[in-house]
Amino acid sequence: MPLRTLCPNCHGQRTTHCLACDGTGKKSIANVSIGNCSECGGTGQRRCDICGGMGEIEPEAQREPQEKGPTGQTTVGSFAS
Repeated sequence: MPLRTLCPNCHGQRTTHCLACDGTGKKSIANVSIGNCSECGGTGQRRCDICGGMGEIEPEAQREPQEKGPTGQTTVGSFAS
């Protein structure tokens, strides 16, 4: 069994298109370009938020199981009651 698999979001490319500028790299108002996008720096790409820019993720079978609370909901750190 492989230790890691390709990220389902970026497919191993490590980046995805910028959501703020829709991948154009330009900031625009009413379809008029007013400069470079501040989120991606004008590249139109940003680091993948699923794999963190690694391009690979661990298969689900190897991940640590999450704890379930008394109501069956997943608990997260100090927010668990």
